[in-house]
Amino acid sequence: MRTIGLVTAYDGTDYAGFQWQSSGRTIQGELEDAWRRVTGESVRVNGAGRTDAGVHALGQVVSFRSESRIPVERIREALNGTLPESVSIRRCRIAEDGFHARFSAIGRRYRYLIRQDRERNVFLDRYSLRITGVLSPDRMRNAARHLIGVHDFRAFGQATGEGGTIRHVSRIRIAQRDRWLVVGITSNAFLRGMARRMVGELVRAGLGHIEPEALLERRKALDPGEVGPPAPPNGLFLASVRYPATDEAGNGLI
Repeated sequence: MRTIGLVTAYDGTDYAGFQWQSSGRTIQGELEDAWRRVTGESVRVNGAGRTDAGVHALGQVVSFRSESRIPVERIREALNGTLPESVSIRRCRIAEDGFHARFSAIGRRYRYLIRQDRERNVFLDRYSLRITGVLSPDRMRNAARHLIGVHDFRAFGQATGEGGTIRHVSRIRIAQRDRWLVVGITSNAFLRGMARRMVGELVRAGLGHIEPEALLERRKALDPGEVGPPAPPNGLFLASVRYPATDEAGNGLI
């Protein structure tokens, strides 16, 4: 029995999220179906992040236990030849015993793409939030300061499982280049919907609809009703997942 780890990328537009559901296509379902077609074996795939419907990934990590003896160097090519074009395996390796894509992770990083543009674009609109107003990156950065640190983020998302609502947001980076803004958020873990609600509030602060200090008040209120609507899913990407290194060479990491 081996533990197999994969780094995956996907366009989440046409999926009901990562996690398997009784109705609707999911990334987990596509991965499990592809493995079954390649090896004849049924497995349960675990993901580092349970991305919502319409959310994309550049570096989602998944793991599963398998009795198949398919050579590791063949797995990536075999799965990519079976998966739909909207899902891709970027890297593959045999992970150490006990590795779990979700529970072994110590950090996740999301990126949200924002485009300031009055014109619709049928291609770019699929992967970014189009804003017709003028965003102030400085106002967004001032607002983001109130979300960094170890806090109770229940106002910004829902807990899944028994993990509670305390999270450590270690960094929020807002970068601008021409008409594009990228919001990068790094945390040990995220509540369901947390990244999108945070971005929604940052955008409202950047547009001048709320003051940057309002995010401090809303975080402390611990009331989801105090927080505005989340940013739409199409601009959000799970960029990367971080794991503790097991040696100087990084063996044991995906």
